[in-house]
Amino acid sequence: MPMKLKDKGTEIDREYKVEDLNGIEAFVVRVPYEKDIWYFYLHPETYALLAYKFYKDEENKIGEMIYLKEEVIVGEMKIPAERSWYRTENDEFLGTDFLLKTEDPSRKTQD
Repeated sequence: MPMKLKDKGTEIDREYKVEDLNGIEAFVVRVPYEKDIWYFYLHPETYALLAYKFYKDEENKIGEMIYLKEEVIVGEMKIPAERSWYRTENDEFLGTDFLLKTEDPSRKTQD
């Protein structure tokens, strides 16, 4: 994502919604940025990010929805192992990104 929720000037809407996201009642927060409107879908118990959506044109529902699946731990970060992208205006599947964790050969110890 090109921003963080804690970036200076980020204003998270005070009201949140609860929506069904593939069988999970997720908390949904709306965050307007300068050029896009973003929605973040959070697990109601862990607050883990389940999905996010952005609109280039919110009134006409033109944007993309990204669903997250599983996670990979890289250093101290938890990163989604899979991101599936869809258009918001017609639910067209755009593709899936997969994060492949490989071993760093420079960190191996030699006998």
